Amino acid sequence: CKNMVVTATCPVDYPSVNFSGNSSSLGSDAKAMLSTVAAKLKANPTCTINITGYPEASKASQAVCQKRVEAARMYLTEIEGISSDRISTNCEVGGGDKNTIDIRSN
Repeated sequence: CKNMVVTATCPVDYPSVNFSGNSSSLGSDAKAMLSTVAAKLKANPTCTINITGYPEASKASQAVCQKRVEAARMYLTEIEGISSDRISTNCEVGGGDKNTIDIRSN
């Protein structure tokens, strides 16, 4: 067993977070899901995530997307204590439901 390298596998079963209307506020369901994400990150300290939103092509929709992914990032860093360098954010026009943000391992 010498020279054996153990590679950490990062969780891939992160929940999606839903928003209603043009809101970027995190409801209790969203906070509970983000707490689950934080617990997985705390259990896997070398793993990083990407938070992705899917705005429509309009500038207004893209601005809402930025506020949503930022709200999720801020919750994870300020409330849950996850280091901000472990979280990247992205908005991809047309990549999915405009009222959902997805969280994936990097």
